[in-house]
Amino acid sequence: MRKRKDDVSVFAAWGDWTGSFVIILLLLGGAAACNPTYAPPLSSTHYGAPERNLRGVTEVGLGATVYTTGGPWISRPLQEGIRLEAGVESVPVAIVKGLDGGWLLGRAGFRFGMLRLREGRTRPNSWAGWDIEVGVGAGWGGEHRETEDNDTFGRLAGGAYLGTGIGYHLAESFALFARVREQLTSSEGIPTTLWTSALGGAEIVIGPIAIHLAGGLAEYRNSVDQGSGATIELGLSGRIGGEDE
Repeated sequence: MRKRKDDVSVFAAWGDWTGSFVIILLLLGGAAACNPTYAPPLSSTHYGAPERNLRGVTEVGLGATVYTTGGPWISRPLQEGIRLEAGVESVPVAIVKGLDGGWLLGRAGFRFGMLRLREGRTRPNSWAGWDIEVGVGAGWGGEHRETEDNDTFGRLAGGAYLGTGIGYHLAESFALFARVREQLTSSEGIPTTLWTSALGGAEIVIGPIAIHLAGGLAEYRNSVDQGSGATIELGLSGRIGGEDE
């Protein structure tokens, strides 16, 4: 029998909680049921500020939540305003320790730069940006409350995502941004699950490196279960080749 939330401190969760109780309770701030049912998300982390100073530049990055979910990604320019992206989403702790409720998925999609508006003479080094992301993914993961066998590789999973972000670059090296995303995922024997996230944060750029810290809300919902709560993430990316705009 899994431990109740009231019996375990937040600090004990890092080492002692098992399976989906770690992942869902922490990822969604403790609002999920002790025996959750969900298909996994394609990504638990987000891109930073939209419309960075990039031209012909490939980016590689890594995102992670405070709950040990996330993964690496790569973004390559196809043409002005369109980038091809691919990434991996996982729960390394669940994979390494063989815990229930983990996931491992790959995804691919496009990011469209929809708007880049400079301030002009008064603030020549500041600008606003807006982008849209869309893509699909597949892998393994998910958990059903009525099934004992919920290991990471026990169920095939997949889905699609759509998101958008707005940001304001106060300078070449600092920006504020906000993002929202919807993910519709499915896993074998589990109802289709809708994941919704909304967060805001700040990003700093040091040479070719961009670092962002963001926090907000996340929710999952399907026909038999739902949960929502807080999430916090850290993102790091680096530019390869190309030139600044």
